[in-house]
Amino acid sequence: MLTGVAHEPRLLPVIPMGNGGLQINVARSDGASLSAAQADGIDLLHSTNLALNQWSPLTASRTVINGLLHLELPHPPTPSFFLARQNHSAPLSVHSAATLREAVNTARPGSRILLAPGTYTGGFAFPQLRGQEGAPIIIAAADPLNPPVIQGGANGIQLSAPE
Repeated sequence: MLTGVAHEPRLLPVIPMGNGGLQINVARSDGASLSAAQADGIDLLHSTNLALNQWSPLTASRTVINGLLHLELPHPPTPSFFLARQNHSAPLSVHSAATLREAVNTARPGSRILLAPGTYTGGFAFPQLRGQEGAPIIIAAADPLNPPVIQGGANGIQLSAPE
Protein backbone atom coordinates (compact mmCIF):
# COMPACT_ATOMS: atom_id res chain seq x y z
CA MET A 1 0.00 0.00 0.00
CA LEU A 2 1.22 3.49 -0.77
CA THR A 3 1.42 5.48 2.45
CA GLY A 4 -0.58 8.69 2.57
CA VAL A 5 -2.25 8.19 -0.81
CA ALA A 6 -5.95 7.50 -1.21
CA HIS A 7 -6.95 5.33 -4.15
CA GLU A 8 -9.99 6.30 -6.14
CA PRO A 9 -12.43 3.50 -6.84
CA ARG A 10 -12.52 1.94 -10.31
CA LEU A 11 -15.83 0.64 -11.62
CA LEU A 12 -15.29 -2.66 -13.43
CA PRO A 13 -17.41 -3.68 -16.45
CA VAL A 14 -20.97 -4.51 -15.39
CA ILE A 15 -21.80 -8.23 -15.67
CA PRO A 16 -25.29 -9.31 -16.83
CA MET A 17 -26.79 -12.10 -14.70
CA GLY A 18 -29.08 -14.90 -15.92
CA ASN A 19 -32.09 -13.50 -14.04
CA GLY A 20 -31.95 -10.17 -15.92
CA GLY A 21 -30.10 -8.45 -13.11
CA LEU A 22 -26.67 -6.87 -13.09
CA GLN A 23 -23.56 -7.55 -11.06
CA ILE A 24 -21.46 -4.49 -10.25
CA ASN A 25 -17.89 -4.71 -8.96
CA VAL A 26 -15.62 -1.90 -7.82
CA ALA A 27 -11.84 -2.19 -7.33
CA ARG A 28 -9.09 0.08 -6.08
CA SER A 29 -7.42 2.08 -8.84
CA ASP A 30 -4.01 0.60 -7.95
CA GLY A 31 -5.23 -3.00 -8.24
CA ALA A 32 -4.71 -3.82 -4.54
CA SER A 33 -7.48 -5.55 -2.58
CA LEU A 34 -10.24 -3.32 -1.29
CA SER A 35 -10.85 -3.58 2.47
CA ALA A 36 -14.27 -3.39 4.11
CA ALA A 37 -13.29 0.01 5.62
CA GLN A 38 -12.39 1.34 2.17
CA ALA A 39 -15.59 -0.06 0.66
CA ASP A 40 -17.60 1.84 3.30
CA GLY A 41 -16.12 5.06 1.91
CA ILE A 42 -17.26 4.45 -1.68
CA ASP A 43 -20.46 5.93 -3.07
CA LEU A 44 -22.13 4.03 -5.90
CA LEU A 45 -24.49 6.16 -7.95
CA HIS A 46 -27.02 5.35 -10.66
CA SER A 47 -28.63 7.39 -13.44
CA THR A 48 -31.06 6.61 -16.25
CA ASN A 49 -30.45 9.87 -18.12
CA LEU A 50 -26.96 11.31 -18.46
CA ALA A 51 -28.27 14.45 -20.15
CA LEU A 52 -30.03 15.46 -16.92
CA ASN A 53 -26.92 14.73 -14.80
CA GLN A 54 -29.14 13.37 -12.02
CA TRP A 55 -27.55 10.65 -9.91
CA SER A 56 -29.10 8.58 -7.12
CA PRO A 57 -27.33 6.35 -4.61
CA LEU A 58 -27.56 2.60 -5.19
CA THR A 59 -29.20 0.95 -2.21
CA ALA A 60 -28.38 -2.68 -3.04
CA SER A 61 -26.69 -4.91 -0.47
CA ARG A 62 -22.91 -4.37 -0.49
CA THR A 63 -20.28 -7.02 0.24
CA VAL A 64 -16.53 -7.24 -0.19
CA ILE A 65 -15.58 -10.43 -2.05
CA ASN A 66 -11.99 -11.20 -3.05
CA GLY A 67 -10.95 -7.58 -2.53
CA LEU A 68 -13.79 -6.13 -4.67
CA LEU A 69 -16.89 -4.21 -3.60
CA HIS A 70 -19.73 -6.35 -4.97
CA LEU A 71 -23.40 -5.49 -5.58
CA GLU A 72 -26.19 -7.31 -7.36
CA LEU A 73 -29.15 -5.41 -8.81
CA PRO A 74 -32.05 -7.79 -9.50
CA HIS A 75 -34.02 -5.62 -11.97
CA PRO A 76 -32.27 -2.37 -12.89
CA PRO A 77 -34.06 0.15 -15.10
CA THR A 78 -32.86 0.59 -18.68
CA PRO A 79 -30.80 2.36 -19.65
CA SER A 80 -28.58 2.27 -16.58
CA PHE A 81 -25.43 4.27 -15.97
CA PHE A 82 -23.22 3.79 -12.91
CA LEU A 83 -20.60 5.87 -11.14
CA ALA A 84 -18.25 4.94 -8.27
CA ARG A 85 -16.61 7.71 -6.28
CA GLN A 86 -14.72 8.08 -3.03
CA ASN A 87 -16.82 9.71 -0.32
CA HIS A 88 -14.26 11.45 1.88
CA SER A 89 -16.95 12.76 4.21
CA ALA A 90 -18.16 9.27 5.13
CA PRO A 91 -16.54 8.21 8.40
CA LEU A 92 -14.31 5.15 8.36
CA SER A 93 -14.95 2.83 11.31
CA VAL A 94 -11.92 0.88 12.48
CA HIS A 95 -11.84 -2.09 14.84
CA SER A 96 -8.17 -3.11 14.91
CA ALA A 97 -4.66 -1.69 14.82
CA ALA A 98 -4.28 -2.87 11.21
CA THR A 99 -7.44 -1.11 10.01
CA LEU A 100 -6.45 2.04 11.94
CA ARG A 101 -3.09 2.10 10.14
CA GLU A 102 -4.80 1.51 6.80
CA ALA A 103 -7.40 4.24 7.41
CA VAL A 104 -4.77 6.81 8.47
CA ASN A 105 -2.43 5.87 5.61
CA THR A 106 -5.21 6.46 3.06
CA ALA A 107 -6.72 9.52 4.81
CA ARG A 108 -7.18 12.70 2.84
CA PRO A 109 -8.30 16.15 3.94
CA GLY A 110 -11.81 15.81 5.36
CA SER A 111 -11.43 12.14 6.36
CA ARG A 112 -13.06 11.07 9.65
CA ILE A 113 -11.69 7.94 11.31
CA LEU A 114 -13.76 6.51 14.16
CA LEU A 115 -12.09 4.08 16.57
CA ALA A 116 -14.35 1.36 17.95
CA PRO A 117 -14.26 0.71 21.70
CA GLY A 118 -11.49 -1.64 22.77
CA THR A 119 -7.79 -1.74 23.52
CA TYR A 120 -5.28 -0.95 20.78
CA THR A 121 -1.56 -1.63 21.10
CA GLY A 122 0.30 1.70 20.96
CA GLY A 123 3.31 2.65 18.95
CA PHE A 124 1.52 4.28 16.01
CA ALA A 125 3.59 6.80 14.07
CA PHE A 126 2.01 8.77 11.25
CA PRO A 127 4.44 11.21 9.63
CA GLN A 128 3.23 13.62 6.96
CA LEU A 129 -0.46 13.34 7.93
CA ARG A 130 -2.24 16.62 7.30
CA GLY A 131 -5.63 17.97 6.43
CA GLN A 132 -6.48 21.36 4.99
CA GLU A 133 -8.07 24.48 6.36
CA GLY A 134 -11.76 23.64 6.68
CA ALA A 135 -11.09 19.94 6.01
CA PRO A 136 -9.09 18.49 8.92
CA ILE A 137 -8.38 14.79 9.30
CA ILE A 138 -10.23 13.68 12.42
CA ILE A 139 -9.38 10.61 14.52
CA ALA A 140 -12.02 10.16 17.21
CA ALA A 141 -13.86 7.62 19.35
CA ALA A 142 -16.80 5.96 17.62
CA ASP A 143 -18.53 5.95 21.03
CA PRO A 144 -17.42 8.86 23.24
CA LEU A 145 -19.03 7.14 26.27
CA ASN A 146 -16.88 4.04 25.68
CA PRO A 147 -13.66 5.42 24.15
CA PRO A 148 -10.86 3.24 22.81
CA VAL A 149 -7.74 2.73 24.93
CA ILE A 150 -4.30 2.91 23.32
CA GLN A 151 -1.64 1.35 25.51
CA GLY A 152 1.89 0.04 25.17
CA GLY A 153 4.63 1.02 22.78
CA ALA A 154 6.93 4.00 23.24
CA ASN A 155 3.99 6.31 22.47
CA GLY A 156 0.28 6.04 21.80
CA ILE A 157 -0.08 7.88 18.50
CA GLN A 158 2.70 10.11 17.19
CA LEU A 159 1.98 12.68 14.49
CA SER A 160 5.10 14.29 13.07
CA ALA A 161 6.34 16.50 10.23
CA PRO A 162 2.87 17.59 9.05
CA GLU A 163 4.35 19.99 6.49
